[in-house]
Amino acid sequence: MAKVIYYYRENKVVHSRFKVVNDYATKTQKLHLIVSLWQEKGGKMLAALSLLKRFAVLILVPFAIFLLPSFLYVIIVLSLGKILYLFNCIYYFRYKTHCNS
Repeated sequence: MAKVIYYYRENKVVHSRFKVVNDYATKTQKLHLIVSLWQEKGGKMLAALSLLKRFAVLILVPFAIFLLPSFLYVIIVLSLGKILYLFNCIYYFRYKTHCNS
């Protein structure tokens, strides 16, 4: 795969190493520029970036997949419980009986 570095001036791609490009720079092209510049500087920053990506995917994402639905479930259940409690208080208030707290 050929290595392409994009050069930017005012968010426009003015040229690359292998071809002339006149359209606006996309996020992917900007990422290509950053990664290519890191590769030219020796690759240490690129290695750190790949370790961070692996750490996030291998460690954090499984926890997020497990914990996010759990948190949403707790929030929904607590919200429904509070809403039902308020309806219960409104019902008892209408019929002049005491609403237990």
